[in-house]
Amino acid sequence: MPELSSAFIFVPIRCPICNRESKQRYVKSKLYSPIETDSDQHVVRYKWDSAEFEGIRPNSYHIWHCPHCHFSDEKEVFRGEDTSGGKLELIHEKILIVSKASGSLLTRLGRLINETFEQELLPLDTALAMHLLAIHLQEMLSPNTRQCGKLARFYLRSAWLYREKAAWTLPERGVPVGFSSHAEFLASLRSDWPTLPLTEGEAIDTAIANYQLELSQGKRVEDIRFELNTLFLLSDLHVRRDRLDDALASARNIFQQATRKRQAVRQTLDAAVSKGKGTAQQIESLRALSGWLNNAIDRVTTLSESIQNRVFEKEYPAAREAVLKMGPVTPDAVLARLRELKFREVTCRRIAAMIGKRPLGETPQEPAAPSAAPAPVEEKKGFWESMKSRLGGGS
Repeated sequence: MPELSSAFIFVPIRCPICNRESKQRYVKSKLYSPIETDSDQHVVRYKWDSAEFEGIRPNSYHIWHCPHCHFSDEKEVFRGEDTSGGKLELIHEKILIVSKASGSLLTRLGRLINETFEQELLPLDTALAMHLLAIHLQEMLSPNTRQCGKLARFYLRSAWLYREKAAWTLPERGVPVGFSSHAEFLASLRSDWPTLPLTEGEAIDTAIANYQLELSQGKRVEDIRFELNTLFLLSDLHVRRDRLDDALASARNIFQQATRKRQAVRQTLDAAVSKGKGTAQQIESLRALSGWLNNAIDRVTTLSESIQNRVFEKEYPAAREAVLKMGPVTPDAVLARLRELKFREVTCRRIAAMIGKRPLGETPQEPAAPSAAPAPVEEKKGFWESMKSRLGGGS
């Protein structure tokens, strides 16, 4: 029977801030593989080589933490593989200043982490505290020196941990003295950090803001795959927050960007093939990108339809009632009325199309006369229920 510790690789390493050594760890990647993933990339379930390891959450070990100065960041930063554009010097200065205050947020979060940092399995709340501390250290920098992409990732990963915490049924471990729960402790930090996310939703909101900032800064403007994948993720996050208009806007942006880039790639590819302006490797790369863009357009078409269905399902009951209150109706009259009431265009058009196929008060056997009075509400309700059934609940 394997020991839990055998699932980890332990690394003695010096902190890039205080230069003191500590023991860090990460999960051996060959021991597991994701088998169920949420649409925002959060892994729900893993397949492990041994059932003994099933209680381990690899996501909890993404951030490393120095128990001496409380610096927290990704392991690539500790290893010197990511120097954060020289910003480590700025963070070093900030830590030196705030660590002098025993009651600083850095100190309180750091002490909480240290309480359980060396346990065999890192408690979920400790992993969350490490992510929040990593965010706090990045936000100590001035807005023009922060790494928006890194902050977006940290906020999204924090949202995943809040999601896991909501589904966790075991008692909390390492609750700070004087507090009834970790949630109460984190809420007490709001006085020093007003924007500290306390829920999955709050973490997602700030992740969205930072992803949008990263795109607007255009530091990876030539990386179309990165841009479109970020927009796909933003669309999903907007849906999770029930911001369907923003989700549709992201989807439209994906379609426009992918279509425009595909046209440019095809023109370059045609020139490379017909006029011999490209090497075999360049031609293959262009073909691969063209195929990827085709797939992105197919994906975003499906995504847009899914979001529109969700919009329709949400607005259908109110739109139905609005039309039932109208007199004799026509598709144009219904379209105009629903637009006047500020329903979204997909709802207006779908219901107008339903009316066009089978006007209210009309039956297949006996069409209504032009001067017939409006059908009673009960008859109209029967029509609407049949329409809803035909639509498959708004699909």
